[in-house]
Amino acid sequence: MTEPRPAATDTDIDAADGDLGVVQTLLQSDDAVAVEAATALLFSVDRALRTLASAPDTDTETARRLLSIRADLSGHLLAAGALETAGAPAAGVARMLRRAAEIARAGLGMRAPVGAGRG
Repeated sequence: MTEPRPAATDTDIDAADGDLGVVQTLLQSDDAVAVEAATALLFSVDRALRTLASAPDTDTETARRLLSIRADLSGHLLAAGALETAGAPAAGVARMLRRAAEIARAGLGMRAPVGAGRG
C-alpha cells in the first residue's frame, strides 16, 4: 500500500515553475528536438500538478488553482499534438507550447500562500 502524498508545498509548486522555465528556455529554438524535449517536460509538469492537487492534505483553494492550471496546460498539449499530427512545422508546435508554459507559469505565480483557504 502506498502512503498518501503530503499536501502541495511552495517547494513543490516552485519545482513545477522551474520546469516550466526550462521549457521556455528549450523553446527559444523551434528545433524539433527542443520541441520534443519541451513536450515531454510539459507532460511531466501536467502529472505533477495532478498529483499535488489530489494530495489529501492540499487545501481546497490550492487544489482548485492547480487543477485549473493543469486543465489549461492539458488543453494546450492536446492542441500542440493535433498540430503535430496535422503536419504543422515544429515552429507552430513550439508557439503553442510556449503559450502553454507562459500561461501555466503566470497561474503558478498568482498563488495564495499554501494552507490559505483550507477547507
